[in-house]
Amino acid sequence: PLVLVCTSANRSGAPLIHDPVQARSELHGIADLLVMHDRPILFPCDDGVVKPTVPIPVIRPGRGMAPMTLTLPTGGPSVLALGGHLKTTVALSAGTQVVVSPFVGDLDHPDTCARLEATAHHLLEITGIRPAVIACDLSPDTFSHRLAKRMAREMNIPCLTIQHHHAHLAAVLAEWPELHGERVLGVALDGHGEGDDGSSWGGEIFLTRAAGSRRLGHLRPLPLPGGEAAIREPERMAFSVIHAEWPGPDGAALAAELLPGLSAAARRVLAGLLEAPFNAPWTTSAGRLFDAAAALVLGFRGPVSY
Repeated sequence: PLVLVCTSANRSGAPLIHDPVQARSELHGIADLLVMHDRPILFPCDDGVVKPTVPIPVIRPGRGMAPMTLTLPTGGPSVLALGGHLKTTVALSAGTQVVVSPFVGDLDHPDTCARLEATAHHLLEITGIRPAVIACDLSPDTFSHRLAKRMAREMNIPCLTIQHHHAHLAAVLAEWPELHGERVLGVALDGHGEGDDGSSWGGEIFLTRAAGSRRLGHLRPLPLPGGEAAIREPERMAFSVIHAEWPGPDGAALAAELLPGLSAAARRVLAGLLEAPFNAPWTTSAGRLFDAAAALVLGFRGPVSY
């Protein structure tokens, strides 16, 4: 029989379980056997991911690596950074040193949100550093943004919101010290990040410095029929692309031919959504173009589960 030995324990979408009582309760019916120890785990730490051929080999700091320390080209005020919504990690800087917490995860689950807050306080406690600024993603509908605002009020320090794709590009600049102070043409091809204008960005060209960036161009915007539902159902984005390129009867006929998984009623609903801006916000996301290609070229019908 197939035997799987797992080095960490959690339900899908939930954070790592490190308490034996919680493990017995939440993993009942999933794991046939739990290997435990009489020494309690003080703070959870997931598996690490490394790639030895790049300048910074640790992609995700895990057991034996975290908290991990990185060195920046120059120093500055101490910053507690709480990240965005997905693949979240806490970072705390002091001078030229940045202490990076263990991997926290996606903030879709309330337990992961609680883990993010606990990780931030734990990092402050073990380092003894009092930050001068708290930084977070620009998007106000993320838990990390709300947590940063609350912690900034409690600590009576400023909260700095960072545009999502500038943060990505600044992280790349931090990995290449020889680019410090240089102006760099940065291309951010992503799924979603709130833009400076409040719209959904994700296919952007920036003129970038570590301290700031200017948006020079972007992919042509497309509507998201049903908003976030289009992220989970790629056929919606495929329909949006067809509707944008071939409006009218020709597009309707093409959608019926290329998207057999959508019934005539579903296509009528999507067409109606695309006519109402509130129901179909615009995005420049490269990720949504990949979704459309998955449905149109590969025939993927979804829904997306991972």
